[in-house]
Amino acid sequence: MDRFSAALGVLGWILLGSLASQEPGRGAQGPRVTVPFLRGHSIRVDGRFEEPVWKKAVQVGPLVQVSPREGARPSKPTELRILATPEALYLAIRCMDDPSSVRGRLMARDANLDPDDRVEFWFDTFGDQRFAYWFQMGAGGSKGDALISDRGSSFNKNWDGIWKGRVQRTSKGWQAEVEIPFKSLSFGENESWGFNFRRLRKESNESDRWAHPRRGFRFFQLTKGGRLLGFRDLNQGLGLDLIPYVKYASRMGRGAGGQRAQLGRVGGDLRYRLTPSLNLVGTFNTDFAETEVDLRRVNLTRFPLFFPEKRDFFLEDAGLFEFGPPDRRRQTIPFFSRRIGRNGNGDEVPLRAGVKVSGQAGPWSVGVLGTLTKEHAGLPSRGQGVVRLQRTLGENLTVGGIYTGGKPEETGGAATFGLDLAYENSKDYGEGRTLKAWLYAMGTTQDGGGGEGQAFGLSSEFRTRDWVHRLQVHEVGRDFDPALGFVRRTGIRSYRYLTRFQSKREGFVQEINFFVAPSYTTQSDGSPDTWRVPLRWLGLEFETGDVLEFEVERSFERIDEGFEIVDGVFVRKGDYTVTRHTVTFESADKRPLSINLELELGEFYDGHIFSWQAEPLFLLSPMIQLSGSFKEDRVHLNEASFLTQEASARLDLQFSPDLSWRNLLQYDTESRNLSYQSRLRWILEPGRELFLVLTTGWDRPQGRDALIPTDTNFTAKLLGTFRF
Repeated sequence: MDRFSAALGVLGWILLGSLASQEPGRGAQGPRVTVPFLRGHSIRVDGRFEEPVWKKAVQVGPLVQVSPREGARPSKPTELRILATPEALYLAIRCMDDPSSVRGRLMARDANLDPDDRVEFWFDTFGDQRFAYWFQMGAGGSKGDALISDRGSSFNKNWDGIWKGRVQRTSKGWQAEVEIPFKSLSFGENESWGFNFRRLRKESNESDRWAHPRRGFRFFQLTKGGRLLGFRDLNQGLGLDLIPYVKYASRMGRGAGGQRAQLGRVGGDLRYRLTPSLNLVGTFNTDFAETEVDLRRVNLTRFPLFFPEKRDFFLEDAGLFEFGPPDRRRQTIPFFSRRIGRNGNGDEVPLRAGVKVSGQAGPWSVGVLGTLTKEHAGLPSRGQGVVRLQRTLGENLTVGGIYTGGKPEETGGAATFGLDLAYENSKDYGEGRTLKAWLYAMGTTQDGGGGEGQAFGLSSEFRTRDWVHRLQVHEVGRDFDPALGFVRRTGIRSYRYLTRFQSKREGFVQEINFFVAPSYTTQSDGSPDTWRVPLRWLGLEFETGDVLEFEVERSFERIDEGFEIVDGVFVRKGDYTVTRHTVTFESADKRPLSINLELELGEFYDGHIFSWQAEPLFLLSPMIQLSGSFKEDRVHLNEASFLTQEASARLDLQFSPDLSWRNLLQYDTESRNLSYQSRLRWILEPGRELFLVLTTGWDRPQGRDALIPTDTNFTAKLLGTFRF
């Protein structure tokens, strides 16, 4: 408690001091260009640039090669032109190339474009180097977008904005034309926006960039962009969007007493810009029928698995609600939106209504969310909410606080509160060097006692051109229980250090990398709990784009209470020290057929494990993509042996950039359930979409080979956007 109080006191002192601080300063921003604003012109977005107005656009460049030859002239030139009207921002992009060398096979919205040639660009519309909108266009016609937060450390690709983009192949390569309405963006009163642009070319595994083209700076590092100047008198209209939907749902029960149920439903969202930078969203009869199901995962640990949020209402502006350091391991999160509208088994709990306020208010970043769930499982209608505030101090420092209230699955109330601080400096430690640090503290309370605990920690990272050094210290009290959050373990104190080396070069081997990441975790009384020493002793990326990695890990785990790892198989109490070896191969996805393979062999508690995983990807044509995943664990313990398997298969059909049909089939031996989801998405025009979704499944009872059908659900959903 003393350590928690001290951390909370330091953060509180800094937060109070921020009230008297000035606006954040601005350092060197790299290249700058002024965007011409034109009135009375119309542009048809078709990828052809035929309108005479394009002659008045400003040319942005030149690009410089980042890899494989840092600082060199690009092997193929790129032309980027930008102009604006009061209603929208326009980009014209020409990627010169030999037509036979262009890789462009994907058309789907938000596709993973690693196999294709593409361009990417982002806009820091507030000019504060903390949040940005990211866009990409692929040579095959695919377009994608995302929200960037935490100065470029967090990336939310599930956001879908309303904008246009079209691609054309030419005798000189390929080109893209983009229109981004200002109604789709939030921005401040600043007249300059942060901006960066890059081109990725698969034939040569080449990356070319506009601002700060150095390997020591990540493309998504918002402090290392250029500047677009001249943004003034932008037209967002009334700032009002109405997004109604109409839905038809049918459910067919299987087995004895199976019944059919049909349901019609209407609802929607209302979005209003309180200011150009602050949004209000209200939702009624919220529906998530078009959301893709979670991927299956077999859990061979003592601790819960983390599954990401996929629902659009919670994903929009999700970066404003993030707290503490970005952590892909997801150990402790004060606010986890999947706690709202889902029960402990992952089943839907209907939302009656919700409201969200998000964006910028002066020097503050604001995220406020409130929801009301319908009655379920004997519980009355219940409300949940979160408030997240952040403020930037100077160029390098950000302080913030968070509060959550609500207890979705039980009666009574609960609250979580916390303060955090983030520091980033990429100017004072030499070219291509960046120092980041985070400090945070949290506490929880619940009605009726219990659940009153604390968690705090610090994290730091120093990054150079070839090296990354990271140190993390984290403590979670035994009674820490965030009712609207996620915590993997309680009653622990952990220490983790990572050193990673990554060197780019020319030749057959284009990258060599290795890392070591020792960690040590104790229980609250200081007794050892676990330690791990993973070592990647060699990682190679070849000129072909193929990757080969070798890793070894030595680890210790103390089991205070035995647990059931799979049905009927137990791991006994005791101390276990094991060694495991892993080999990973990733073939270049620029080929029509690629595959990722992973083999793991070694000790597992008091026995051994052999695990292998294969993920093939077959791009049959621009219209047809077939992929899959299969993982098998063969475990032999002293008292028992068992086999686990998880498998999935995808068939994605893309009839045009606006019409897709995605099919996902999954099975795992833990649930013994085979499931199928089919999703057809038709973008009638940006902001108006039709979804047809079918889900069904089959159970395989223990001791039987036959599959027994489960319920079948069909949903048709039409939604539109009306802008005023």
